[in-house]
Amino acid sequence: MRPLLNGGTLGGRKAYRLMFDRDRSVDNVSELVRQHGSRLQALIGTQITGVWAAWEDSRDEWFADEAIVIETGTSNLEIVCWKLSDIMMSWDEIDLNLKPNWMADWGPDLHLRWRRDALASTKQVVGRVVRGVNILEYLHKTVVVRDPQTPSNVGRRHESWLLHALEIELETGVCVVFNDLDQNGVSTEAEAGPDFRRVPVR
Repeated sequence: MRPLLNGGTLGGRKAYRLMFDRDRSVDNVSELVRQHGSRLQALIGTQITGVWAAWEDSRDEWFADEAIVIETGTSNLEIVCWKLSDIMMSWDEIDLNLKPNWMADWGPDLHLRWRRDALASTKQVVGRVVRGVNILEYLHKTVVVRDPQTPSNVGRRHESWLLHALEIELETGVCVVFNDLDQNGVSTEAEAGPDFRRVPVR
């Protein structure tokens, strides 16, 4: 699955730029901060004026693979979480007046459009002021349960911190766009516990 963003030309007509460009997908905190830290920091003090999501009209449901667009008075932040720990972000690149274009991968029966404040979980954040921005990591744990070629590996455990979410702190509450197993998840509850750690964007 490859979500697409508006932009560019192809054969003299309007085309779409690939959202999942390897050069723009990030799987670690330091690179996310390097690419987007200053603009994320600039969100502090702005007001969220809307949260946009792609809506599938045939099923009347949220299409969670497409970007979440957080609209403020100064810019639109566009976020896609995919794979296990990759985040793609862009700024002011999606034309919300145009339909998301997934035709190449999903066929003509997919009817998408952008909807503002379509998700019940995000309606409550509209109008609130950004007080801080954090990048969240999740402690991913695995254990080998079967290995016919090397039985001695069974029971072996591995832990690693994975890029998980962008958390926007508000004057009251939070807005979190997180990796929900190869698609976007959105929450207004802060993650807590030893399996999560925050890196404030300063």
